[in-house]
Amino acid sequence: AHPRCVAASFREDVVGPLTRTKFSHKGCDLRCDSARQWAYQSCAEFGYFQTATAPNQPFHAFGTVLNVSTAGAAVCIGAFGLKSSYAGPRRDGRHTLSANADYGGRAILVANITMPTGSADPWHALGVVNATDAFYEAGGGAQRLGKHVSVVELDSASHCRDMFAPNAFSAGPSGRPDPAAVSWAHARVGADVARYLS
Repeated sequence: AHPRCVAASFREDVVGPLTRTKFSHKGCDLRCDSARQWAYQSCAEFGYFQTATAPNQPFHAFGTVLNVSTAGAAVCIGAFGLKSSYAGPRRDGRHTLSANADYGGRAILVANITMPTGSADPWHALGVVNATDAFYEAGGGAQRLGKHVSVVELDSASHCRDMFAPNAFSAGPSGRPDPAAVSWAHARVGADVARYLS
């Protein structure tokens, strides 16, 4: 192999970690292995797969090899031992994803829920967002929230950025403290949780 190349194996590097059925040890920090749960939801309920088939994005050249069949079906079949005829998440009689029907889609009509999301997260368009977000009306209708449902949208933050401990990256090689949006989100989530418990 060329010294600047990284050896990669679909079976060992992509599917392999998803076949592990044991939880990571307590205190595993940034090395926790939790991808199996998300992959299961993608395979069984959501159908969210990271592909490169869209024309106006930087990885379009990989679209023929990184598509729903390879990034979706092949991962689901390999990780969970599904039949090779796997055709995606289950659907109800109206041909909508059953998870949307089961859980109400973007109508979160419950109480005491805080929903953080990052505006730079590609997945955020699928979820609940602030009314000022471009995706507020996306997905077939406006979202409806219960009285005590709080949306915490982190400006320019990526996927799950709010889940790291405050200043988790300040001691690392980058030495970067949390951006203002992350500090604000941590305070907001903490205040919400305190209110829920009172």
